[in-house]
Amino acid sequence: MTIRKLLSAGTIIAFGMLAGRVLGFLREMLLATYFGAGSDANIAISLLLIPDFITALLIGGAVSSVLIPAFAERDEERSLALFWQSLLLFVVIFIVLAVGLSLFLQYDFIAIALYSLPLTAATGIFTAYLQHKNKFIVPAFTTVIFNSVILGALWFLPADLLTLAVAVIIASFARLMAGYMAFFRADGRYINIFSAKPEIDRKLLVAYGQSATSNMLGILILYTPFMLAALFSLGDFALFNYAFKLIIFPSVLLQTVIQMVVLPWFVGNLKLSSNSNKTYNYSIWIGLVTSFVVSLVVTLLSGFIADICFGHGKMTQQDVSVIGSLLAIGIWATPFMVLQSIYQQIFYAHKQTRAVLISNIALALAVAPLCFFGHIISGNEGMLAGFVIAQIIPVIMLAIKKQRELADGV
Repeated sequence: MTIRKLLSAGTIIAFGMLAGRVLGFLREMLLATYFGAGSDANIAISLLLIPDFITALLIGGAVSSVLIPAFAERDEERSLALFWQSLLLFVVIFIVLAVGLSLFLQYDFIAIALYSLPLTAATGIFTAYLQHKNKFIVPAFTTVIFNSVILGALWFLPADLLTLAVAVIIASFARLMAGYMAFFRADGRYINIFSAKPEIDRKLLVAYGQSATSNMLGILILYTPFMLAALFSLGDFALFNYAFKLIIFPSVLLQTVIQMVVLPWFVGNLKLSSNSNKTYNYSIWIGLVTSFVVSLVVTLLSGFIADICFGHGKMTQQDVSVIGSLLAIGIWATPFMVLQSIYQQIFYAHKQTRAVLISNIALALAVAPLCFFGHIISGNEGMLAGFVIAQIIPVIMLAIKKQRELADGV
């Protein structure tokens, strides 16, 4: 992939993510309008979040990180066999998971929404194949498709919990169909997977296990400040929540672009050993500069951004000021989170999932005590400072390991 195509793909993904985020905010506004803030609202939010949270833990970026290099090292026939075998395996697993979880749930509406799990898992497999083929439009707009269906259901149908639960399944099916159609436009086709040689071996399963564990740790690490904020300062938790949503938005946007575009780029450059180191250095520098500029601009405009996003309704000027102050501190996690993501894709491209797992374990062990002591010293501001410091640790670990490998000619 050329630099021009890389930037073009990044722009498409960024636009798709931004559109998905905007529709997500509109979705939350409609939920508040129709369900208020009582028990029905809690159920409504849960039946939207629980299926996506489960698939984020078990699928997330783990499937793409493992399958994209595996697709690249196989010829087209074997890649298609791996695709269909993976699709069958994950759909069966998530059907069993959905049925099992639904039996233990107290609320029928959440149980209904859980049956979107196999559809979402299948979408993850299609997304990985499309990324391998450098087809980014549909993967970039899956959130737009999902939220558009939910918004349409809330707007045009009776706004009750049953409607919302069924809409989650329909929305999940709609984004799966988008991936399905894009798959065939990307020269995908059916093959008889039962007559094909099994492509899912022990090595691939181990790589997925390590990548999935890293992905789970990343999600849990991201929400450590939420848990501590709820534990220490219940009165300020809402303000912390609003600020943290603003803090992670740039890093999530940049990390998704990195995951969806840069990993296939790295994999393609592995065959060109003379270009690989140049590719790695270029991606690291452009990621560092971009994320640093974003953090600096957000810091300078933190008060304005907080006012635009939350300076209305029942929010006081003091509330907005607190959000702006937290944003100005927490946004500096962005450069380190972006660098960490780039280094992770470098190691994933070489199928070195163990190094990423170790760095995430180190981060998981560091983030809670740093946030804890930061909160003791300076409240929520100190906790966010601890969160920022913790993000430096995996970057240093992965950078040192990569430099040692380059020195050894690996």
